[in-house]
Amino acid sequence: VDKYKTIVLLFIKRRWLTWSLLACSVVLLVFLMNTTKTSLVPDEDQGVIFVNVSTAAGSSLTTTDEVMERIEKRLMAIPQLKHVQKVAGYGLLAGQGSSFGMLILKLKPWDERPDDADNVQSVIGQVYALTADIKDASVFAISPGMIPGYGMGNALELHMQDKMGGDINEFFTTTQQYLGALNQRPEIAMAYSTFDVRYPQWTVEVDAAKCKRAGITPDAVLSTLSGYYGGQYVSNFNRFSKVYRVMIQADPMFRLDETSLDNAFVRMSNGEMAPLSQFVTLTRSYGAESLSRFNMYNSIAVNAMPADGYLSLIHISEPT
Repeated sequence: VDKYKTIVLLFIKRRWLTWSLLACSVVLLVFLMNTTKTSLVPDEDQGVIFVNVSTAAGSSLTTTDEVMERIEKRLMAIPQLKHVQKVAGYGLLAGQGSSFGMLILKLKPWDERPDDADNVQSVIGQVYALTADIKDASVFAISPGMIPGYGMGNALELHMQDKMGGDINEFFTTTQQYLGALNQRPEIAMAYSTFDVRYPQWTVEVDAAKCKRAGITPDAVLSTLSGYYGGQYVSNFNRFSKVYRVMIQADPMFRLDETSLDNAFVRMSNGEMAPLSQFVTLTRSYGAESLSRFNMYNSIAVNAMPADGYLSLIHISEPT
């Protein structure tokens, strides 16, 4: 109580001190309002950059790895870079796939890059400049998000929805047009999507009539096909006080093309073995590697980076 009384009397006797503190507070408030970032989640330099790489649809893991090695060699020329970690076969935005990859760029400590040209956004600009002429891959660089659980980076994440239930190819074309419109907006530095419908695939058709005559079900044929070509978990066994999973799959040399179906057999009801080619017809086709749904509708994820000087909260109207 005595301390509180002393402080109050101090300010009463010295009113100039009260007005001085008030004036300093107003000046400090104005300074902070003009210098503090105003977005909901400000973009901060955490010394890390994520680079998502997408090669042409259907590219093998070897091709993706070769492209990423070229990108890695170019990025090593960035003076603010400390080291690079490369992963082929997994994309930051698209997930697992042979045509996806990612690089994690670790920057030098902050005291070794004090200038504005050394901050994370400037380094991202250098990443795009060094990879702009690479035509066989798409590169998308972002800095990690400040709040864990709100996405991988500070980029905007949009979900295009097909509420009409139309053809996926038309939906993809519409999304590409929307991306083109986004990239024309001054608020958007870059808009990007990893979705593509041009992945080479095989359409598998099972002849149900032949299966019935042979005394087997289409599910048995598809299960056998899946085990030979895609791999299948079948059992466990104990060894050295540990449990190991048993996976079956044909050797790569025996699953190179459609003629290998002549050497993959399924057991019929009479106990004899019949080649899968008797029941299965393969047709070359193109489609999406994976399909996603958002609120029960087919969706395509779109990522966009706000341009400098714009907040991360941007209202973008739906296309008509």
